[in-house]
Amino acid sequence: MNNPAILFLTTLLLSPLLHAQTKPDPAKAALIDEMLAITKPEASMPQMMAQFKIMFSQNFEKTFSDQITQNHDDPARYQKPLHDFEDKVFNLMSDRMSWPRLKPKFIELYDQTFTKEELADIITFYKTPSGQSMLQKMPTLTTKAMQLGQSEMAGAGPEIEAMASQLMKDLANSKQPSPK
Repeated sequence: MNNPAILFLTTLLLSPLLHAQTKPDPAKAALIDEMLAITKPEASMPQMMAQFKIMFSQNFEKTFSDQITQNHDDPARYQKPLHDFEDKVFNLMSDRMSWPRLKPKFIELYDQTFTKEELADIITFYKTPSGQSMLQKMPTLTTKAMQLGQSEMAGAGPEIEAMASQLMKDLANSKQPSPK
């Protein structure tokens, strides 16, 4: 998983902290609501889902293509089922990542992460010109940071494969008994 957005989405979906929802006290809940109104996390969801769809499609198609090549099969006969499957996965993810479904979980995360004082201070900052600038520029910065991470990790694939291959050779040569 070399994409921070996918890692974030996966962590968000799988985190056990999200299952035991509790409500913050009313004063803190009001601050969280104000924070969400200012930061508008729901506005970034379509962009994240679009990036997820592209990455999922690329990774899935590459893996699938590699399997077809290994089996000496005709890739054309799998295109429609492949795209249908991708659409089903994306629709499932879109449903799971919808803002109405995630908002209560975000509220809980903010409640668990920040104190009332921290929320008030952050909100105060976001209301300043610098805070507004940060909110406006953060989506572009996040996208560029993800692209940077992807480009840095792109070259790691062959190295990781070589390391894994070496590990398999080392394990085969060690002939150590299996742990029981």
